[in-house]
Amino acid sequence: ILLGLMMVERFTDRIKNINFTVLTFILILNIFHPFQLLNPETIEKIFGNTLFVTNKEDYLNCRITLKFKTKNRFIEEKSCFKKEKIEGIYEMRGDTIYFQYNNETIKGIKKAFAILTYNNRSNATVAENLIMYKDNDNKTLNVFHIKKWYLQR
Repeated sequence: ILLGLMMVERFTDRIKNINFTVLTFILILNIFHPFQLLNPETIEKIFGNTLFVTNKEDYLNCRITLKFKTKNRFIEEKSCFKKEKIEGIYEMRGDTIYFQYNNETIKGIKKAFAILTYNNRSNATVAENLIMYKDNDNKTLNVFHIKKWYLQR
């Protein structure tokens, strides 16, 4: 119907031309990718493979998830009263991780660091917790539990 109207008006209405183009593009995408345009494999290729995932449940059921990716990138997802996603880069030196946020967080934090804790066994290769500090004078412990671990020590 829209194509018929476009032919009668000889493509003179700009808004109808844009609508027709967008609708045609979406229909073509649905024909070639009927179930998912961006599946998890495609997303992993874009952002890199996951090395390990940590999470923490804060007061008021606020959940914070840290996903460490290849190419020294990390994603911090917070969901409390609203969802917030912060990205940045990290550097790992031994058991210490140094964070550099791309943008300032709500609390004005631009840099942070964390320490990985392992089991008491000497041959433990999987970390149990990640303890995050905002700066050297920080006294509060932000303990993240490691959910998934794909990294070799």
